[in-house]
Amino acid sequence: MEEIDEYQHLCLECLFCCSKIGIPTRFPIRKEIVEWLEIRGFKVKTTPDGFLDIWHDSFPCPSLTSGGCSIYPSRPDVCKSYDGRNSLGEKCKWTRLGDTELKTSWYHNFMKED
Repeated sequence: MEEIDEYQHLCLECLFCCSKIGIPTRFPIRKEIVEWLEIRGFKVKTTPDGFLDIWHDSFPCPSLTSGGCSIYPSRPDVCKSYDGRNSLGEKCKWTRLGDTELKTSWYHNFMKED
């Protein structure tokens, strides 16, 4: 069994990020597309690092159960490296730990320009 650190413990306590599947972006999205998404119930937010997060409140992760994450030990890299503070800011429970350095998500590392 994988040992759970204090960050992971807070994630498993909260599960907010898993309850609303989102799409982080690393490219500009035209205003018309943002408006199209918003009309259909999607939320669009600029993150502190300047990216857009797009999510819909009605699309939880299919691995999320009433008991938590059903695949936690083998969850995808994007889940392992995700830092909720990028999207939630002070609402993320990780802020309780006093660590102010944001973890860079797998997606942002993957899309990073050299």
